[in-house]
Amino acid sequence: MKFSELQKKYQHFYAPNFQIKVKGKDILKEKVEVFSVTVNNTLEGADDFSFVTSNPFDLGSGEFTYLKEGSLFEVNNEVEISVGYGDNKNLKTILQGLITGVDVSFPSNGVSQLTVKGFDFSHKMMKEKRSENYGSSDQPVTYSEIVRKIIREQGYKLETGKIVDTRERHRQIKQDRESDWDFIKNKLANAINFELFVFGKDLYFRPPASDKSEVITTLKWGQTLFSFAPEVNAASQVREVEVRGWDPAAQQPIIGRGRPADLHGRDRSGSSGAEEAEQGVVHHVWQPVSSQKEADDLARSILNKISEGFVKGNGECIGIPDILPGNNIELAGLGKRFSKVYYIEKATHSISASGYKTTFSVKENMI
Repeated sequence: MKFSELQKKYQHFYAPNFQIKVKGKDILKEKVEVFSVTVNNTLEGADDFSFVTSNPFDLGSGEFTYLKEGSLFEVNNEVEISVGYGDNKNLKTILQGLITGVDVSFPSNGVSQLTVKGFDFSHKMMKEKRSENYGSSDQPVTYSEIVRKIIREQGYKLETGKIVDTRERHRQIKQDRESDWDFIKNKLANAINFELFVFGKDLYFRPPASDKSEVITTLKWGQTLFSFAPEVNAASQVREVEVRGWDPAAQQPIIGRGRPADLHGRDRSGSSGAEEAEQGVVHHVWQPVSSQKEADDLARSILNKISEGFVKGNGECIGIPDILPGNNIELAGLGKRFSKVYYIEKATHSISASGYKTTFSVKENMI
């Protein structure tokens, strides 16, 4: 989307606005005074939020107005936060989740403050550790079937329509004293270079977006991009990844390989971290794998994960609700090496008396 289209969509970025709903109620309409709101969106765990309210303590009754039994800010109450510009109808929802805690401040001067904090719905998947076996010789299962089964049977109340089907079937996958989140993230998603995150009430289990043509917008330094600090780090890069396993039926080793041609970069004209790595540097992994395809998939996934650290950067711009992890963004005016399409891995949206700004972290494996 062109930046001019974003300007039109968001009222030329005039009059920053937000809406916080708790248990379906707009808290501003409930006479709650909110100083500031911050939402952190990420691909690497649960999104989190916080907002600060003033005068939470009623001197007359000697009680916290918003912390009474049955009040708005009880732990586990559902929260929905939307941000943008102008009327509430133009706002974009960037987080749905649960209140997990509150902090109270009684300063030596000024008014008391209450900070409400919480996480998105994936937080529940990270708490309990359990063990489970999935699949058998008679009924092999795919990774996507396992993810759907966990969401359905553990009652997480998440939608599964964003789970991308996988094809490879496995006779046995073991969850061993792990949270459901860690199991899906580490043993399933990482094995096939998939992402795992929650946005709203949708669970995403999918390959990273890599189509260069699909970008949120283009930000140009000195105009729409306030600042950008890129970093190139080839120290941890490897030329190749080799995964070694054993086939007990055939009594022979299984060797999977990931090479530079397997990388999923957005800049096809650039060179990857693997290509920049010293010739002959191979990362060896010994891992139980059941097929050649599983070994190759794992090797490619590991190489992509290592290469993601080749180019990283942090930027800041005017508040743009569309800047969210899992999307591409183009940055311009940064010279030939750094003007390119990047993948957003983190974003922070902050609104206060000083306005609405977005900071973000991006990555790319080619330069």
